Amino acid sequence: MCLKKYRLKHLIGFITCFLIAGMHSDIIAQPGVTGVPFIKNTLDVRLQSLGNSFVSFEGLSGMHLINPAGVGRKDDLGLYFTSRESVSDIRFYDFGASFKKEKLGWLISSRIVPYPRQNNTTEGGEQSGSHKPLEFYQNASVSFELSKKWSVGFGLNYIHSDLASGAEVSGEEIKAGRALSADIGTIYNTSFSVADSWLIQTGFGISITDFGNLVKYTDNAEGDPLPMKFRTGLGLEAVYSGDWNGFKVIGLSSAVSLSKLLVALEFEENGSVRKFGPFQTIIKGWGVYKEQNPNNGEFTEYSLTEQFIYHAGMELTFLESFSFRMGYQNGQELNDFESLSSWGIGIDLYYLAIDYVNSSHTSEDYKGQETLTGSEYLQLKGRIPLDGKSPKSLLRLLLD
Repeated sequence: MCLKKYRLKHLIGFITCFLIAGMHSDIIAQPGVTGVPFIKNTLDVRLQSLGNSFVSFEGLSGMHLINPAGVGRKDDLGLYFTSRESVSDIRFYDFGASFKKEKLGWLISSRIVPYPRQNNTTEGGEQSGSHKPLEFYQNASVSFELSKKWSVGFGLNYIHSDLASGAEVSGEEIKAGRALSADIGTIYNTSFSVADSWLIQTGFGISITDFGNLVKYTDNAEGDPLPMKFRTGLGLEAVYSGDWNGFKVIGLSSAVSLSKLLVALEFEENGSVRKFGPFQTIIKGWGVYKEQNPNNGEFTEYSLTEQFIYHAGMELTFLESFSFRMGYQNGQELNDFESLSSWGIGIDLYYLAIDYVNSSHTSEDYKGQETLTGSEYLQLKGRIPLDGKSPKSLLRLLLD
């Protein structure tokens, strides 16, 4: 939300900001609590089809949004691109590149959301020119293997939210909101063999993403917190040792995890709401959460366990090239918009991979609605070998 209270005579100036904020209404749990909701959702198709549960896995393209300790895939330059449409025909673009050499992995990515051109309005209702709103999210992440079992990761993000700069609200000029945030995470894994036929790897991951400053659109605004999130989870990967022409015949990966939006609010007696920066939120964000009904002012309290979102996912892979995936998220009552079931498929021919997800809301309030997270999407990925050697590819095998 851009501002909390406005006088009626400033309504026209407010409309521009309000309408653009409303474009995000389908992608934010606990509405009005956090700013810049366009960065909140994980839009990677593979991770989404797995219920965003793979917190403890390495080498997946969207890991910088879940756990930076997992970015990069050894000896590969990975590229990815996805585009999806939200309500009001707003399109999100996600793209990036990653690589990993020896113990060090790198990733850079961007999310861009261009909006339709808007007309700026002064307090007197006069047109003051046009403006094309734009939001983007720039990330740079690095991972490092401390040992064969333990990896750590760090990410730095720049957030730019120019929704209605140049317009005036209550005598104040709206400016672009900017923020810096950090991500930090770790992954610990171990492996062992079963009956000399299966290689089993287990993993544990934990992360905090978007730890950063409040976002302000006017000089005198208190600001809104970023959608900082805590995640942790367990994963298991089992690969059968038998092969066909050098390709592992079958592999199974599964994971369970939980996440929590870290927010802290204090409701004052005068009706105002006090919000906190990231350091205080880390301490205060684990207690009872109070949500106020805007219609009657009454509060509903949610315990710590009722604030968690639960995730589960499974992927079955054949010949290291064809995958079938299933995922589930349970947002409970507080975050019921994030209750989703999903399935997906993937075709990986090394140089080019295509991932597909079909996701739908399970909450009765949103069931049947197509949204940014509840719909069908495709994602393209490519890889280039860094060592210059011709990589193993099922396509190459079939064409030889």
